[in-house]
Amino acid sequence: VRSISSAQENLVVKLLVPVNARTELLDPALTARGREEAAAAHKDVLLNNIKPKLVVVSPVTRATETALIVFKHLLDAGNGSSNPVRFVAHEGLHERGGVAAWDCRRPLSELHSIFPQIDYSLIKSEQDPFWSNERESQASIIKRLYEFLLWLRD
Repeated sequence: VRSISSAQENLVVKLLVPVNARTELLDPALTARGREEAAAAHKDVLLNNIKPKLVVVSPVTRATETALIVFKHLLDAGNGSSNPVRFVAHEGLHERGGVAAWDCRRPLSELHSIFPQIDYSLIKSEQDPFWSNERESQASIIKRLYEFLLWLRD
């Protein structure tokens, strides 16, 4: 008989829980690699003197973090500026909805506290409206993106 530690037992239990039910995977932050890639994109943005008037992000944490890293110079420049660049979250850019825990966004109130520099006024639901027991259909994604493009045009 071999005994196992409580840490090993905890690991075994976690491995038995389906991935989509693991709350620590819910709307995860960027990985170290993701941060490196965003920092490289930031350098490209600076090198090419890209200065958008509006930055629209998915409300999913890793997408928001990416935009904040890539366009960091716009946030820095906006401090004290009379015309700062707006960073706006839009559900139309949300990743495919469904059963994957990592594609479910955090509650709106939590996003507000984590990212105070993002305007969440377009997000109407406290909870992720695309979180369900089924993957979001391709037709639903296309409709959502089309509605986003109409909003952006106007």
